[in-house]
Amino acid sequence: MHRSPRYQGNLSMNLVVPTTEIIKIEKLRQQIEAFRWWAGSTGDYIDHGHPDAQDEREAYDRMGEYANQSALSLAQLHEQLTVLRSTHPEIIEAWCQYHIKICVHIIDEERGFEPYQDGRISDGAVRLYVAQETLGEWEKVLRGEQDFVSINSAFLEDYWNEVSALVKET
Repeated sequence: MHRSPRYQGNLSMNLVVPTTEIIKIEKLRQQIEAFRWWAGSTGDYIDHGHPDAQDEREAYDRMGEYANQSALSLAQLHEQLTVLRSTHPEIIEAWCQYHIKICVHIIDEERGFEPYQDGRISDGAVRLYVAQETLGEWEKVLRGEQDFVSINSAFLEDYWNEVSALVKET
């Protein structure tokens, strides 16, 4: 199977110097993503783990708590972005541009690969599509149309690792 090259970034060196505010909102974005992942993983356990009745009830409770935490964090992100949009829009622009440039780099890497291999859509074609969709989501954040973008860790693992490292470094 043909594997497409992976982003071998440290694009952050070529983008913006991550400020405290950028890292703060990125941490919150990642927190939302983590709560959503845990809620989904717990749902998978309920659906496929064959828990007994007690474990199932506890899992539903945990899933609800993760969903609540995600919603609270999303509201907090919205609040922070609302303030920043009126007081320091350059911070949101720098945060979005950091993500947009990584997406553009991945899209540029994936162009030119065969979209089909052995009669199936290639990983590179899916990766290209996911990066294009993610780019579109970040452009919506930049325009103020939404607050949150999830990064697909399956097809954009290198991107996910890059932004995770940005937060872990602080």
